Amino acid sequence: MKYKIHNIIKIRFLFIIAFTLFNLQIYSQKNTLHVIENKNCVQTKTFKNADLNYYVNHFAEKLKLAYIRKGYIACSIDSITWKTNNASIFLNKGFEYKFGKLSCDFNCISSKTELKPNRSANFKKIEKFESNILSYYRSHGYLNAQLSKNTEFDSAIINLNYHLEQNDQFFFDSIVFDKKLISYNYISRFTGLRLNEPANYLKLQNLNTAFKQNQIFSLDSLKITYSKKKVKAHLHLKQNKKNSFNGILGIQSNKQNKVEATGKIELSLANTLKQGEKIIFEWNKTNPLSQQLHIAATFPYIYKTPIGIKADFELRKQDSSYTNTNIMTGLLIPFSNWGELSVNVLSRNSIINTKTDSIFIKSSKAILYGLGYNFYSFNNFTNPSSGWLLETSILLGQKNNDYSNNSSYKSLQSEAQLLIQRPIKLPYGNIFLSSNSGIILNDSLNANNLYPIGGIKNLRGFNENSIFAKSYAIFSCEGRLSIDSESYVYLFYDLGFTNELSTYNFLTNKRQAFGLGLKLNTKAGLVHISYALGKLNSENYNIKSGKIHIGYVNKF
Repeated sequence: MKYKIHNIIKIRFLFIIAFTLFNLQIYSQKNTLHVIENKNCVQTKTFKNADLNYYVNHFAEKLKLAYIRKGYIACSIDSITWKTNNASIFLNKGFEYKFGKLSCDFNCISSKTELKPNRSANFKKIEKFESNILSYYRSHGYLNAQLSKNTEFDSAIINLNYHLEQNDQFFFDSIVFDKKLISYNYISRFTGLRLNEPANYLKLQNLNTAFKQNQIFSLDSLKITYSKKKVKAHLHLKQNKKNSFNGILGIQSNKQNKVEATGKIELSLANTLKQGEKIIFEWNKTNPLSQQLHIAATFPYIYKTPIGIKADFELRKQDSSYTNTNIMTGLLIPFSNWGELSVNVLSRNSIINTKTDSIFIKSSKAILYGLGYNFYSFNNFTNPSSGWLLETSILLGQKNNDYSNNSSYKSLQSEAQLLIQRPIKLPYGNIFLSSNSGIILNDSLNANNLYPIGGIKNLRGFNENSIFAKSYAIFSCEGRLSIDSESYVYLFYDLGFTNELSTYNFLTNKRQAFGLGLKLNTKAGLVHISYALGKLNSENYNIKSGKIHIGYVNKF
C-alpha cells in the first residue's frame, strides 16, 4: 500500500511538472505576424501571446487606423490568414490623400498651421488644428464657441471649409470664497481669475490642478455659474494644517560653570497674515560649542503685483573655529500650474573665530547671483502616492578669498543644487524615490566653504552635518507600507557619493545606509521614529554605530 501511494504521488508530481512545462511552452512560443501589401511583406513582427486570434485582429485595427490618420483614407484590411504559429494581414492602403485649400470664416492664416497644400492629409494635424482654434476662442471668453467643418474631396485632394460660431463672450464677474481665510488679491493672482476680463475656459478647467500645488489650501469643491454673460467661480477652500512646532530644550553647565541652553526648535507658520506667506524659524544647538540659526520668509503677490519676494538668513557657528552667515533675497515669479521661478542674490560671509592660522579654514566673502525653480504636485503632504517634487538652483558670482590677509585675491565661484522626489503607488503603500545633489566650483575651497551634510534630512546613518563636501550625490529608496493617509512604516536604503576635503586634497567617498522607521499621525501630532546603520566605503556595518532619530511635530 505504501508503495502504491508513493507511486501515485510520484506520477502526480511528474504530471504537474509536465503540465507546467506544456503551458510554459505555449506561452513562451514565438508567433510571427506578417503584413502583406501588393504581395510584398512590408512588416514582420514576432510576439509571445497565447491568444493569437485576438492579438492579430487588434493589431490589424490599430494598423488600419494609423494609415487612415496618415492620409490613406480608403485603407482597408482585405483578409487575415492563420497558420500554426504564423498570421498574415493583407493590407490595401489605397491612395494617399493630400491637403488642398483651407478656408475659414474667421481669423485663420493657413501659413501658420500645418494644414498646408500638397502635404499628406494627416488627421492628427486636423484634430490638433481644430483643438487649437477652440482653445483660443474659449480662453478669450467665448465659452460656447462651436466649430463646424465641411470636407470636400477632389480626386486625392481634401479641401477643408471651417465655420465658427463664436456666440456670446463671457467675462469674470466675481470669485466667491471665505475671505476670512485669505486675501482676495492672493486668490485672484493664484487662480488667474481677474475681474472684468474675458473668462478663460482653460483657467477654469485647471483650477483643481493648480490647488494641488498649493501647500496652504486645498480645493474641496468648485462651482461655476453663468448669468447674463457673466461668470462666477464659487470656491470652497480648506486650509491645510501647515503650521507646526517641535523642539527640545535643555539646560546645562559649561566648563566655566556657567548655565547655558542647548536644544532644537523648529517653528513653521503659514498664512498667519492672510496673505499666503510662509515663515520658518529653526534653532539648533545640540553641541554646546556649535549652533545654527535659520530664518526664512516668503510673501507672494506683493502690492497686488504678480511677483512675490523672499528672504533667507542662516547663521552657523562651528565650535570655536568659524562662523558662517548666509543672507539670500529674491523675487518670486509663479507660473500657475508649472511651479515657481526665483531670481536670487546670495551674500556669504565666513569669519574665523580662532587666531591660530590654518590651511583648512580661511575667512572669505562672496556675492552670488542666480536662478531657482520649484515644482510641487504631491497629492499628500506627509505620505504622497503620486506627483513630483523638483527644487533646483544655480548661483554664480565672485568670491574674495582670505580677505583678512594681505594675500587676498578674488576668484569665480559657481554652485548648483538639485532635489527630485517621486512616489510610485503600490496596492498597500508606495515606493518613494529621491535624488539629492549639489556641487561648488571654486579654485580655493576650505572646510568652512563646503556643504555640511549628513543626518535624517539627507544621508541617514551619520551624524547631523558631520560631512563637509564640495559635491555630493545622494540616492534614496523607501518602501512604505501605509497605515492611513498620513501614517506608514518604511524600510529605506541611502547611497551617497561625496567629494570631501582630506589632508591635502579632495577624496571621493561612498557612503551607504539602511534602516527602518515609523511615521505615525496622532491627535497630539506627528511622531517619527527611525533607526539607521551607515558605513563608509568598504567598511562593515557596525550595529553599535546605529543612529536612532526621534522626532515630534505638532501641527496647528
